[in-house]
Amino acid sequence: MTFAKTIAVLTVSLMCIHCSDSGSGDAGPNYPGSTENEFSLLFNGVDGHGTAGDISATLGDPVEVFSISIWFKAEGVPAAESTMLHLNPEFETGRNSMQARLYWSSSTQVAFHVTPDFDGDLGATVTADVADPQEWNHLVLTFDARATSDNVAVYLNGNAVGSGEQGTALIPYGNIVFARAGASQNYFHGYLDEVAFWDSRLGSEEIVAVYNEGIPKNVRFDIPGYESADSVTGLWRMGDENFSGEQNVSDRVGRNHFTIVGGGTFERETP
Repeated sequence: MTFAKTIAVLTVSLMCIHCSDSGSGDAGPNYPGSTENEFSLLFNGVDGHGTAGDISATLGDPVEVFSISIWFKAEGVPAAESTMLHLNPEFETGRNSMQARLYWSSSTQVAFHVTPDFDGDLGATVTADVADPQEWNHLVLTFDARATSDNVAVYLNGNAVGSGEQGTALIPYGNIVFARAGASQNYFHGYLDEVAFWDSRLGSEEIVAVYNEGIPKNVRFDIPGYESADSVTGLWRMGDENFSGEQNVSDRVGRNHFTIVGGGTFERETP
């Protein structure tokens, strides 16, 4: 009996490694390894944004292939040019350098623009019509310079909506910035959640699995139909699994954590 009780106590102790000290007995989503999604990050559209650090730390150098997953919900009518995600927004090394930008081209349409040379190459711009911007939507953006066609593709809520041609690898200057374009313009007013980067191109079946009928999954773990957890290079869960600090967002895979600047708050508003 003593031996059995010891095993039982040990088992319970191991199960409670992540138990909360608050007395509730529920650790919630804010501990490493959690698959729960309880928070998103609301940007105020005035000055709220976050800079996650150097692009190459997440996507390597040069950038030949990537996928990006992002959940979003506009607060009010999206302003044209308001930007949800921008790679190299401040034209580091000058305007003749790479750009990748996800923005609202109108109040009901988003656009993804990729170019290796902002001044000399128009690159590719792929758009997607968003039927209800004030509800949660999901985008996957893919780029593969090695592909013979359709190098850039956009998927909205699990469905392929468009593609474009841009077959030049990107030289990764500058930073990854959320909810702002340029040095201080085109701020996004709304929620972002569960933003992930891969150094591979997700297939259509995996994209459907990641969308999961509108319920986000923690992409650090494989699920049926999705087996690319090992190629995730950046994951910002926008309040869930944070290391510490009310104004910090942890990169749960890499080291590109960021601090919220200006108006941004964690909210219990999720897909």
